[in-house]
Amino acid sequence: LIRRERPDRTENSYNFTTPFRKNDYTSFPSGHSNTAFSVATGFAMLYKHKKWVPWVAYSLATLTSLSRVYQNRHWASDIIIGAAIGHYVTKTVIRAENKRNLRKKTVRIIP
Repeated sequence: LIRRERPDRTENSYNFTTPFRKNDYTSFPSGHSNTAFSVATGFAMLYKHKKWVPWVAYSLATLTSLSRVYQNRHWASDIIIGAAIGHYVTKTVIRAENKRNLRKKTVRIIP
């Protein structure tokens, strides 16, 4: 819905357009950052007992995000917002699923 022009096409980071208008205005938020941090958060939460997993997962996600700025495909704010969305949505979904599973176990009657 938020249509921002990519930095390889303009010098102005405030070039936005209305939703569903122009296909080349696809910078905000960064889908690569969103996906990378979503996967990193999933691994970090799933393997939290292994101290090295969160470090590696978030490092790879950060490198992926920074590469998008380096390649001039996104503005810094695009990757920050994309990373935040990926991280918090994944964290919320996993926590909700864990709560749901706990409720199932406590309500369950074992014969």
